[in-house]
Amino acid sequence: MAMPLDRALAAARVAPDVFLTVTGERARREADRLAPASGQGALYGATVSWKDMIALAGVVTTAGSKTRLKTPPHPRMPGWCAARRRRG
Repeated sequence: MAMPLDRALAAARVAPDVFLTVTGERARREADRLAPASGQGALYGATVSWKDMIALAGVVTTAGSKTRLKTPPHPRMPGWCAARRRRG
């Protein structure tokens, strides 16, 4: 039986007009990092997608346009986003 993360990643990969970039390894790292806190929050375990107008470290910010897929990845995570990640 596939895990929820596996199912979400598989669905995202077959929807290229919805998700221009799928960061599967990042998703797995985040899931592993948050696993010890599994009882915290009503939305724990919910699939989240980041709008690609938000700069994420190491990811190309396309603003929803395939024409920007070859632009350089953003060098670092914005401060507010990094703080949100630390909170889980």
